[in-house]
Amino acid sequence: MLLWLLRSSKTDPIGCTLLVILTIFNLASLQAVQTALRGPQYWSDYPNEVPFPFHKASLEFKIHESYGVHESSNWATIIPRGRHGWVRLGPQGRPFAVSMYHQMHCINAIRRAVIVAQDPALIGTLRAQGEFKHAEHCFDYLRQTVTCNADTSLEVLGNWTLLDGSVVEGTSSDGILHECRDWTQVRRYVMDNYAEWEDDPWPIREF
Repeated sequence: MLLWLLRSSKTDPIGCTLLVILTIFNLASLQAVQTALRGPQYWSDYPNEVPFPFHKASLEFKIHESYGVHESSNWATIIPRGRHGWVRLGPQGRPFAVSMYHQMHCINAIRRAVIVAQDPALIGTLRAQGEFKHAEHCFDYLRQTVTCNADTSLEVLGNWTLLDGSVVEGTSSDGILHECRDWTQVRRYVMDNYAEWEDDPWPIREF
């Protein structure tokens, strides 16, 4: 039909009119498809950050032995209950991971990999392979998050005695004040968001 319209439009006013109408219809259809592709189901219309005005806070870094490698019970309390610190936004409850808790999740994954590496009975097992593979992803992910945050707080250097008795310069960051987002607000937001959606089915598996 399009070929007929192209030919007849040169001499037939009706054919020319039909060609114009058909062209407009096709353009409108294409626009509708493009609009649909930009819709929520294609993950293109969400904010870059949690839509909440979090306050600034200061944190004096301390050495916490309670968060050592083998303190699994304490590590289990860092991420809020529910879906590993995920939130759901918008009327359809689209799921998102909050980067702060993804980062905590990754630190915990590296901690688990260290525990596995210390157990000769686990070396070479499927569990070890899975933990090490996960840790590889987390190393690169955390490298990028540290680079992105670019914390420029100055840390005082001191002398450190190594196990072999040698002395080197370094810092533990102990006692250094850092400016942060208020992490207690972030946690409260995530927990409140989870409470809103707690009874609704979750569409995606935990990461």
